[in-house]
Amino acid sequence: MADDVHSTTILKTNTTYPKRDLAGQRFGHWKVLRFAGRGLQYKPYWECQCDCGIVQNICWQKLCEGKSKGCRVCRATEHGHCKSGKRTRTYHTWVSMIQRCENQKHKQYIDYGGRGISVCAAWRTSFEQFLFDIGERPHGMTLNRIDNNQGYSSENCNWSDKTEQQNNMRSNTLLSFQDVTHTIAEWTRIKGYSRTLIDTRLRLGWSTEKALSTPVKPHAKYKSSH
Repeated sequence: MADDVHSTTILKTNTTYPKRDLAGQRFGHWKVLRFAGRGLQYKPYWECQCDCGIVQNICWQKLCEGKSKGCRVCRATEHGHCKSGKRTRTYHTWVSMIQRCENQKHKQYIDYGGRGISVCAAWRTSFEQFLFDIGERPHGMTLNRIDNNQGYSSENCNWSDKTEQQNNMRSNTLLSFQDVTHTIAEWTRIKGYSRTLIDTRLRLGWSTEKALSTPVKPHAKYKSSH
């Protein structure tokens, strides 16, 4: 995270002590313990302990400007989305989004981070910003990327139902019939056919026009058109 630098960050300790002593002061959930050294651009970092017990090195500027007020979990707790280990649907969605894009061991990484899908900096570093931009997750809805080849950001995401998600899948086939193009999922609703029926007709070599215009007959046996 941009504002939460882990204690393993390489810091330059053979430098003069910063003029402003922050030891003992509080900044949100952080309590400053001691000077930790200097990091990028020679900025002073301070070892801080969050109210939950997590210890991290934080840039003095982030502390003094109010840009870092605690670890990621405790910042989410302020909004009631992560209390006593119980995550809301919205918070769980945020964590899962980041995991899919950054955790190479995640089962879905190959379809997200593995093909270049990333989370914008504003969302990656702040659950509050994610919540502000997109709102709480409605019941029955999931996080959807409007352009499936672009990453997660306020401009490219919305809450959507299962049908919209299926229509947006990369694997979904587009069929054009009578100068109109829809996904197979959409044609199933329009024509009243099942997905299995349309898939079977196309697999047997039927043309799109025939597959979408032939009435369904009880106990029909479909033969290949070859």
